[in-house]
Amino acid sequence: MADLKNIAALGEDTWMPERLALGSRVAYLWCPGGVRDSRLFKACHRVTGGAVTTRNWATVLKLYNLGSSKT
Repeated sequence: MADLKNIAALGEDTWMPERLALGSRVAYLWCPGGVRDSRLFKACHRVTGGAVTTRNWATVLKLYNLGSSKT
């Protein structure tokens, strides 16, 4: 959870048009121009020492649908 606290500190900056939102165990980044050139993503990568995992929205929806089809 130390990484999440470090990422939370980034919320004090303005990343427009990118967005940062924190969940209880995750950080959500919206990078409309993609993560490759994202200042926010680079900052998160830096404060976590590279300990990040990314998913694009299409993948998130596929994973959600896999989990919901088992009920």
